[in-house]
Amino acid sequence: MNNKNIFLNPILVIIALAFCLRSLGQSNTVEFRYPLVKLHDIEQIDSIYNLALSVSKSDKNYKKALLFRNENGWDLNKVEQLKLDIPEILKQEEFSQIMSYLEIFKPFRSDPSKWELYLEICEELLSEFEKGTIEYTEILGVKSIIVLFANKNEMALKVLPELLDELPKNTDSYFSILFHYGTIQSIGDEDAAITTFEYGYKKSVNSTRHLDFAMSLINLYSLHKKYDNIIEEKAYIATQKTGILLYFLGEAYLRKENYDLALRYFNRYMSHFKETEDAPYLVIKSGIIDHPVRPEHLFVLAEFYSEVDSEKSCKCYGYIQKMISQPRDDQFYQNKLATMEEGVGKDMSIKKYEEYKSYLDDILKKANKNLKLCK
Repeated sequence: MNNKNIFLNPILVIIALAFCLRSLGQSNTVEFRYPLVKLHDIEQIDSIYNLALSVSKSDKNYKKALLFRNENGWDLNKVEQLKLDIPEILKQEEFSQIMSYLEIFKPFRSDPSKWELYLEICEELLSEFEKGTIEYTEILGVKSIIVLFANKNEMALKVLPELLDELPKNTDSYFSILFHYGTIQSIGDEDAAITTFEYGYKKSVNSTRHLDFAMSLINLYSLHKKYDNIIEEKAYIATQKTGILLYFLGEAYLRKENYDLALRYFNRYMSHFKETEDAPYLVIKSGIIDHPVRPEHLFVLAEFYSEVDSEKSCKCYGYIQKMISQPRDDQFYQNKLATMEEGVGKDMSIKKYEEYKSYLDDILKKANKNLKLCK
């Protein structure tokens, strides 16, 4: 249903939904979907839910009712019915793929205030289904998604490895969860994250996540001054059409004092720059995704080019000034921080963020000073 349905009269909606459940003459298109019903209060949803319970397996609309109950059973805390319905849904051919239950129940679309209830339901359901079964795996997947969106990093470090053990290896679902696991590890244990990303990078060659692993791994290599490791990936980095990783290759050669190769790859990197009118002002395009060019990388470029190409050096300092001098909008960071549990992970995030802001202030001062020398 599209957004215009929010203007429908609630009474007409209830009548229409009831008719869909009772009528044998309707098409198999699901005509009652969660985004529509969610707009009404819980009592109205519950009354329609009870209608869905009365639809028998022999009814043509049984599957519709089954899906409807699962879309809303979590909000209504219908745990006992979920225990019965989830195995039925997972028998359906269209939900036979791993993590497909999230196509029905999408916890991240709900108000975050409901996530604790969802986690409680997950625990009850996990105690009902046996480990190794598809039902157990799907509910563990739901729990993992909630934990990730709720920024419960301590819990995620326990839940995600269990889910990884349940998922078939070499699937996109496996590599997506593995990538999230490595990302959370990187908050407090970058060495462990490197190990995870190395494994993911090696095994995910045919996965849509391969570039994500490469970017995160090579970024950590750079932070830990593992320049030889970056150079070992030269063939992969140099053949990436987007050029996103070329900075790291140029930086690695710079730190190894091979200035000719540093210049080559920095030049190639800058050739991919695309300016934007609004923040972030400078990006590298990868398909439909715009990757912001980072000020700290521009500062390295500016310092390097000051010896070989003053025009490019001044250009990089100018980009830095334009990016950092604007008022900072850290609302996204503050919202994320507000949802994080108290503990080492949150403290580490705050520390890193404050250090990064201080670093940006420093390079802005240097950029402003050097720009005065530019023509």
